Amino acid sequence: MVRYIFIWPSRTQSEQLIQYRWYREIHGPEYVRNWGPYMTRYDTYKSFDPPPEAVKRFGAWNNRITDQWFISLEHWKEAMQPWGGQTPPAVLTPRPNEQRAATTLIPGRPTENFSGTNLAPEEKTVLRWFILFRYPDGVSPDEGDRWFLEVHSKEVLQQPGLIRYFSHRTIEADHPIRPAGLGMPKPWHRLVEQWYEDFDAWYESVIEASIKYTAPPWAKIQEPPFMAPGVDFVNTFVGETPDIDFLRDVRPRP
Repeated sequence: MVRYIFIWPSRTQSEQLIQYRWYREIHGPEYVRNWGPYMTRYDTYKSFDPPPEAVKRFGAWNNRITDQWFISLEHWKEAMQPWGGQTPPAVLTPRPNEQRAATTLIPGRPTENFSGTNLAPEEKTVLRWFILFRYPDGVSPDEGDRWFLEVHSKEVLQQPGLIRYFSHRTIEADHPIRPAGLGMPKPWHRLVEQWYEDFDAWYESVIEASIKYTAPPWAKIQEPPFMAPGVDFVNTFVGETPDIDFLRDVRPRP
């Protein structure tokens, strides 16, 4: 099982409304018509507005994520072959140097479960901090992961309000399979989820907690996230459940 992840870049509120209508009424149904038979799930999650500190320090995006599940990598590869046209959002004009949606492929289940695997449904409210990053040029995924797994993840576990923490090593970290023209040109190496009960718990854990984080030797900046926000590190905040389940809630567009 593989998951095809999209993190959508920030938009103004008016642009989000325009984009949402196009996505809900046109793009999503077209996608279901063309590639629905290959997928087992096709969900999208509206992002919460990030706190100012998350925007300033981490470059948090305010739009949404999309999560598509395929039975296998082979199913995904076959589905990605050209098949029919797609209707672009006619009103939204790309800005100069604008980042496109960050996209990656991950295994269906986490490659590392650090904590919170026994968290029971409905036991707590859940705020998912959804993080995607890549190591800088010249740093291999294995080299970067030695820092992430042996140093950084252990320091994150000290956060007082962290209730769930897991990570996926992306499929493209080992196999460069990105389709031409989709997302950013370089492969992503890690998708991480850190869960908190709410933004107060996130603020206490990430901004206020006096935890000393160890910068890797290749860090571009000397404090978290250690990578350039919006370039090698993208993130957003979502809840537990999608606002649209395209395979159940939306009629395919003819």
